[in-house]
Amino acid sequence: MSGNSSASSPDVGDDEPSANRGDSCSWYANEVCNSPRTCSDCLNVGISGDSCVVGSIGQCVSASEVAGGGAGSFYYPASSRTYCPKTDAACASCRAEWIKEYTQDGYMHSARECEGADGCICLSVCERPNREEVIIASSCSLLANRATRILVVLGMAIGAFLAFTLLAVAVRVIIRRRHLVQRQQEQAERAARVEARRATRLSTRRQLNLKGWSGMRDKLIASDHERLKSKEDSTAEKPTLASTPAPPVIIEEGDGYRPLSPSEHHHQQQRL
Repeated sequence: MSGNSSASSPDVGDDEPSANRGDSCSWYANEVCNSPRTCSDCLNVGISGDSCVVGSIGQCVSASEVAGGGAGSFYYPASSRTYCPKTDAACASCRAEWIKEYTQDGYMHSARECEGADGCICLSVCERPNREEVIIASSCSLLANRATRILVVLGMAIGAFLAFTLLAVAVRVIIRRRHLVQRQQEQAERAARVEARRATRLSTRRQLNLKGWSGMRDKLIASDHERLKSKEDSTAEKPTLASTPAPPVIIEEGDGYRPLSPSEHHHQQQRL
């Protein structure tokens, strides 16, 4: 066991010796989870600003932890107890018996406490060979569990933050994509309306052109019909007597003759 303390006498005092500067009730300075304080130092060497007790597995803890039930079913406060030195005869006898039992059976089944000279005590849990290993395993596993819980909580917080961030990003992407789809639909509808208007204008223009061509064709056909009709009318007219001059008639009289005028020719016919 470590011996950072400068004293193991049964005298109890509130003054802090130079040897325990930086120590806590449970650990020597800079030796957390490596070197627990001995029961002798726990009860005999005071810690500035704190009061220590020996707990159920021989660990030295702060009296404030005992108030919360952290020291086990029984404890020995430094304020009212001192730990016997190794030279104490009563404690030496008890110590030898405890080690024998532990070696043979793996545990100590005799009285856990012996009282030495001047009312000092020695405890079986403080004298067993594996005391340091038991304390380190018990105390540091609690620290590890506490650290693990802290890490778990921290991990959950980070996970929740990341999940929220991913959710926010996903929602933002979905909204942007929806706006993009709506914009594309609006553009497609606008293009369709423009194309429909253009097709309507082209159709109207074609209809107007067709109407103009049809009208021109009808006019040409009517004009041709009029020309043909006028030709037919002119061909169908017959010449009349009044309008057609009669050819001169030559009447011979004697050896000589001369052309008769129409009036003379008429009179000649009446005589005949």
